Amino acid sequence: MECLLYGASFLSGCILQNKPDIVLVNSIVESLLHGIHHPDLYQDELTLNYVNALIVIAARNISKMRAEQITANTDKRVIQIIDYIQGNIHDPALLKVAVIAKKFGFSETYLGSYFKNQSGETIQQYILNYKMRLIEHRVLFSDMRVNEIVTEFGFSDESHLNKFFKKRHQMSLTEFKKTKGIKVAV
Repeated sequence: MECLLYGASFLSGCILQNKPDIVLVNSIVESLLHGIHHPDLYQDELTLNYVNALIVIAARNISKMRAEQITANTDKRVIQIIDYIQGNIHDPALLKVAVIAKKFGFSETYLGSYFKNQSGETIQQYILNYKMRLIEHRVLFSDMRVNEIVTEFGFSDESHLNKFFKKRHQMSLTEFKKTKGIKVAV
């Protein structure tokens, strides 16, 4: 539940990225619907277990949205750092290396090398990549206006956000949304 509440609260769109999980979720949903339309003994218990299974599958898919080298064997401290970054992605002041290092009891220099060794990317790369994924989701899957995205992610203005976005995609937010065939809310 913690992964869902903290990790997914900043995401939009479909979190199911693992194709076998999509099949599994469809099967569980069919079973839930069948139970609703054809109640039987122990239906409440089955429903509870189906919902728990859906929660675990969602948490697994959200967890896989972390840095590629993060595995089940990765040091738990780096996972805590990633959770902290994801939970504070909207507050640039809390994402400064000095603040993160102090929070987790590392020196700034050691935090940088530790994070890179554990995740395969620098802490700044991770923050920028994560922020970009969230912005892409907002642009593609929400009705948010560009100025709302600016405010949400702490950019100074739309120009600053567009510059950040263009650096990665070589196109503006509006062009990005148009190439995906979605109408832009300006």
